[in-house]
Amino acid sequence: MNSCSPKKSLLSGMGGDYPLPRKGRMARHFDYSKEQLNNSICDLYLNQDVYLYVINTIEISDSGAFIQRGSGPNFQGSEVTLCTCKHFMRSFRTPERWEKTWVAGFCSSRYGHENSIVYLMQIDAAYEDFCSLWLDLPERSRKTKDATENCLGDIYRPARLCLNPKSHECYETPVEGHSHKSKINPAGWIWDIEAEFKGRAPALLRGSPKNTFLWSKPQVRLPFILHRGQKKMNLKELLTTL
Repeated sequence: MNSCSPKKSLLSGMGGDYPLPRKGRMARHFDYSKEQLNNSICDLYLNQDVYLYVINTIEISDSGAFIQRGSGPNFQGSEVTLCTCKHFMRSFRTPERWEKTWVAGFCSSRYGHENSIVYLMQIDAAYEDFCSLWLDLPERSRKTKDATENCLGDIYRPARLCLNPKSHECYETPVEGHSHKSKINPAGWIWDIEAEFKGRAPALLRGSPKNTFLWSKPQVRLPFILHRGQKKMNLKELLTTL
């Protein structure tokens, strides 16, 4: 069985973490100032909903850079996917209603930088199950997001025979040491696949690379503290608030 040693995991940086990518399609929108961000958002989007939340697995390195120590959101493969965290929030809408909605992730205020923005993305597509998402992803994204190969991968690879795409038995087991199959969270990956809230499964979210913005360090901050859960507003409100 594969393990999450740096030689085996494409995402492993310093023992199961990675910095935000500076290459690929998303590098066009990197470390924007508030003014640059405002100038880059089309007016047609301003009334669209955006969900704000704190990414608990984002830490700040000694050099001041953001480091992702969790599997979700996943910033690899030239697109952002949100599939293994914020399960309850992702169940608020059907996959169809998530499309064109926005999601903004912030670092925790415990670092003394208030809640600084880490990423902002518009949802390009949303899926009911990992099998559908896997089949729709390009090969480059599968390779870096595959949980059977990467300890912070957020996409579960379908088995050859898949009778029920909403059962964990339809998928290959994640790599040894995966963040959602660890000693402290051995069944996390099963929850990722089978979670339901009042009969609705969390949608699996895939961002639009042309409308994804990333920050490598604390730069653009909220004037208030984000608490547990999520906060909803429209995009114009967010841009005015930052």
